[in-house]
Amino acid sequence: MKVSTCPVCQNSFEGRKNKKYCSTFCKTSHNNEVFQKKNEALKEIIGEVKKNRLVLKKIFEIFQSTPIPIDLLRATNINMKYFTSVSKEGYYMFGEYQFRPSNDNKYYSILKK
Repeated sequence: MKVSTCPVCQNSFEGRKNKKYCSTFCKTSHNNEVFQKKNEALKEIIGEVKKNRLVLKKIFEIFQSTPIPIDLLRATNINMKYFTSVSKEGYYMFGEYQFRPSNDNKYYSILKK
């Protein structure tokens, strides 16, 4: 048996030579911490998508599918890097809201699918 030090609680323990943690609690704590760090970026992206969807929902409630000037949309600070999908026609989707530009790119329409 090998004497090792647990990387989580720093306690010494005896066990197999490849055993890293003194208990299931320490092993689970370590794995939860690693998982949480990996998912921080994903949580930020999901937050941005939700924020964009909420902004488009509020605009849709006011304007329905009436074309909206691009200046108004720029003022809302929608982050176009974060969306849920792209439709077959190439329009950005934010949840159930579709963001489609006019032919001259001066106006945009928001449609609910």
